[in-house]
Amino acid sequence: MTTTITQILLATACATMLSVLVNAQQTVHTITIDMGNPAAGVDLSELNTAKKGDQYRVVIKDVNLNLYRVTVNGSDSSTAKAVTFPSFGDFAIDPITKLVGGVGQVVTKAKANGQESSNAYMVDSKTAIGDTLNAHSETIAALSGKILSLKTDIDNFLMNVQLRELDLKCKDEHRLWPIVRASAIDKVSKLRGTAQQLQKEIAKEQGAYVKYVTKDDVKQAIADDEKLKDMSGKVASGYSTLTTGIVGALVSVDANTSSALLEQLQFLELNKTHTYLSQAFQYKGGDGKLTVSVVPRKEEYNLQTYNSTFKFPLNKPRYVGVSASFYGAKLYNDAISSVADTSGKYKLVQEDVTRFEIGAAALFTYGTKLSNSRSVGIQGVIGPGISVTETVRPRLLLGGGLSFGKENMLMVNFGGIVGFVDRRSAAYADDGPYYGETGKPTVVKLDGSLFLSIGYLFAL
Repeated sequence: MTTTITQILLATACATMLSVLVNAQQTVHTITIDMGNPAAGVDLSELNTAKKGDQYRVVIKDVNLNLYRVTVNGSDSSTAKAVTFPSFGDFAIDPITKLVGGVGQVVTKAKANGQESSNAYMVDSKTAIGDTLNAHSETIAALSGKILSLKTDIDNFLMNVQLRELDLKCKDEHRLWPIVRASAIDKVSKLRGTAQQLQKEIAKEQGAYVKYVTKDDVKQAIADDEKLKDMSGKVASGYSTLTTGIVGALVSVDANTSSALLEQLQFLELNKTHTYLSQAFQYKGGDGKLTVSVVPRKEEYNLQTYNSTFKFPLNKPRYVGVSASFYGAKLYNDAISSVADTSGKYKLVQEDVTRFEIGAAALFTYGTKLSNSRSVGIQGVIGPGISVTETVRPRLLLGGGLSFGKENMLMVNFGGIVGFVDRRSAAYADDGPYYGETGKPTVVKLDGSLFLSIGYLFAL
């Protein structure tokens, strides 16, 4: 029992390994289309040798997948639309621009005649407050300049990215700025770091301003002086504008936007080989059809569209169909007449007839071509027919012959034909005389003969 189980397991393992080896050696045919050399045409020779169950795939050379969308047998390549970059680094800059020169200056001094003020302490305090507000105005101007510089860096980076996009859409070697994925990641990280550092500086300076103007004596002094009050309001508004601007800058280079930018750039980089390779399709026998479409991703590219359908195999060795034919055969009907003499006796007279008939047939045809030119083939035929005679009768034809032509074929067939015919009855073997009128002197019998037919067959 143990030996039997072991043998079964070994046999199963061997069968499995054999199946794996057979599948591993399955033929994969390749169809190559060179978009850069249209005069070369498409070589379908491999598909003409494809057998049922074989796999095939399409290679399209010199096609820029950043400009074109490729569809093979209804399956799209890569993304369904042209790659577009996100709004990376897009934030409002106009309010920041107005702060480059600061928010103004304020000067609060003692009386011009040099006489002491009645409240010298208050004058000194206002002067100090004015100096502090002036310093914050200058700080606002400096921070605004840094944000504008950040915006310039972002714009320069985007310019390089877009130049790289144009570069990847060129047919020739890449000659523009080589923004590769690694350097792009590094640049995005630096831009984000700069924006985050600026946010900390703005928050620090704004915090120092708020802490200063909320002191009781400073707060009171500002409230009592219109110029200081106006200046303090401008400083507060300036810091608010800076905060809003830097937050917008950070949002424009946040993780989602940065990731989207790098992802789209990576898509472009992945397609830079200018070669499309499809997955494998399975040939299921019979008439195969391969549909290839190469369409510009954007109408404004003003590029040509390529659409084509290929049928295979073209050099099919076999053909099957039903041919319409006319035949000629040596089947005939006996013709016997009854003649009465003066004494009232009857004699039978064998009439001369044409021992030949013509008819029409629908012949099921299975054949094969004799050469790669597909001009001559040999086939076997079988099918029903009818005689085109005074008495229409069914026929059965069986034979073979030659075909001439490719799709539209002239069929010449030869073989045997059987059918019912009229033959002289044994009851009237003698010509007579017979006393009284004779009955029908013929009976229906099955007979056979040779036939020759000419017909037509259309086979794809």
